[in-house]
Amino acid sequence: MLKIRRRGGVQDVYSVEDFLNLRYADRGWDGILRKMFQELSEAGWDGGVAQIKEKFGTLRVYLEVQEEIYDELYEIVFRYEKLSESVCEICGADGAKLRTMKDGRSWLKTNCDICHDIFMQTSPKMIIDTRK
Repeated sequence: MLKIRRRGGVQDVYSVEDFLNLRYADRGWDGILRKMFQELSEAGWDGGVAQIKEKFGTLRVYLEVQEEIYDELYEIVFRYEKLSESVCEICGADGAKLRTMKDGRSWLKTNCDICHDIFMQTSPKMIIDTRK
């Protein structure tokens, strides 16, 4: 079970599936989160989650962890955050991180070609491909 802390110190407890239905971001990274939660649990994590979000086109996970296993758990988290850079955040297919510009603003998105095309039709005005 995942223990999610809300502001004010209130703690809610969720199954992984119920938690993923809460909309932390688009659904493409659900598979990454499932695998990461499983590996973290096997490493001794007690299920405490402070925050999950997308930042700079990459999955970000902040845990509430016991100090004695902090390094081990965050090695796992960092590996899955890195993996999210190549998985479409919308659908979960193979993707790439792209810098998108609109109205003088810039942000990074990780999308597959199909989701990127849909996103471009509805949102930004210009794209800079940062793929190597």
